[in-house]
Amino acid sequence: RRVTREQWRSYDEGRESEGALGFVYSEEKVEPLEVDAPTLLGSAIQRGELVMADNGGEAIDLAIPIKVRGEVIGAFGFAGEDIQTLSEEDIALVEAVVDRIGLALENLRLVEQTARRAEHEQIVNEITAKIVGSTDVNFILQTTVKELGRVLRAPQTSVQLRGAQSEIGNE
Repeated sequence: RRVTREQWRSYDEGRESEGALGFVYSEEKVEPLEVDAPTLLGSAIQRGELVMADNGGEAIDLAIPIKVRGEVIGAFGFAGEDIQTLSEEDIALVEAVVDRIGLALENLRLVEQTARRAEHEQIVNEITAKIVGSTDVNFILQTTVKELGRVLRAPQTSVQLRGAQSEIGNE
C-alpha cells in the first residue's frame, strides 16, 4: 500500500500541468471539479469506505472510494433525490464499477510510467551512442554536457572531472 501511495503521489505531482483530476456531471455537462473536493468526497477518501449522508431531508449524497491495492486514490460522489431509493444491489453495482475504474486508472498509470521509462532509456542510449567509440576525454565530456543540457532544456550545464586543481585544494 505504501508503494502504491507513493507511486500515485508521484503520478499526481507529475500531472500538475496536465489538467484536472476531478470532474462533475451536472445539468447535462461535464466540468472540471474545483481543487478542493466536496466534504463527502473528502470523507470517503479519508475513511476509505462508502459514505452516505442526508443533506437536509430532500436528497441523499453518496460517496464511494476508488481503491487500488487497498490504497484510496479518489472517490466518486452521487447526489439527488433518487439516491435514497438505491437498493443494496444498486450500490453493489456502483461499487463494482468503481473497482473497475480503479483498475483502469492503475493500468493507465503503469502504461504512462512505462512509456516515461522507455523514453529515458532511449535518451540514455542516444547519448551513449554518440560517445561510445571516442577515446578523447574532451569530446566525451563536451558531447555529454551538450546533450544533457539539450534534453533537460537547461540553459547552462557543467561538468568537471576531479583533477590537479581539486587535489591541490584538498591538501
